[in-house]
Amino acid sequence: MARHGHGRPRPPRTTFGDAQLSTAITTINRLQQRAVQTMTRYTVSRDDTLAMLFPDDMRAKLAEVKGWIEPADHTEDYEIIPHVSLTINFDSSPVPTIVPSFMQLNLDRAQPLLIYLEGVYRVHMQYELVKAVVRWLNSNATPGAVRYYWPSAMKLMPQHPMWKDLQEVPTRFVNPVGIEDWTQALKETATTMAASAMLPETSPPKRDTMWLNIRYHQAWLPGEVAPATPSKFSTDGVGYNINNV
Repeated sequence: MARHGHGRPRPPRTTFGDAQLSTAITTINRLQQRAVQTMTRYTVSRDDTLAMLFPDDMRAKLAEVKGWIEPADHTEDYEIIPHVSLTINFDSSPVPTIVPSFMQLNLDRAQPLLIYLEGVYRVHMQYELVKAVVRWLNSNATPGAVRYYWPSAMKLMPQHPMWKDLQEVPTRFVNPVGIEDWTQALKETATTMAASAMLPETSPPKRDTMWLNIRYHQAWLPGEVAPATPSKFSTDGVGYNINNV
């Protein structure tokens, strides 16, 4: 049985090392893009999407002045759901660029867009949690604890020399401080990593008239119910081209 030590000095702050950590995050980024592309799809055109965001009469009036004005920019960002913005390129659009303050989401029309954005965000956060786990392990766990709690690290950094002495699951290791906050995250991300092995090799979709940006924000760790001291992790900001094939 594994012996979980307590009260010992914290392990080195860079268990994996900067180069190997960077390699792991790069691999996760690629898996994240492939997962979003494989698991989500949005086939609505830009013009039909604009009809979800702006009233018909407003677009009709703007269409009348198209060509009379020269917008400062042909692209604009619209935050549709928290942390997720839809960027629209108005070049060749029937209306000029519309500032975000005029957006009036039409819920009767916008369900395809909302379902798509929520789906992308859900997949995005699965892989952001993987990044958070890797970064937390790098700062808090010994190699033996990493091998015991999250063997998926071996797939992300297969060439790391520390695995040479950890071919088998260790029976003795130092328990990371704060492991109780990360238990559910470790389980969920192990499942995510296992599922990622099934993702097909794909080429990223080309950037067209619309794309997504999910900005950096703080998120709660999973598995906590009204904790006395809630734990959060930081996400990365990531952009996604829309898969409309």
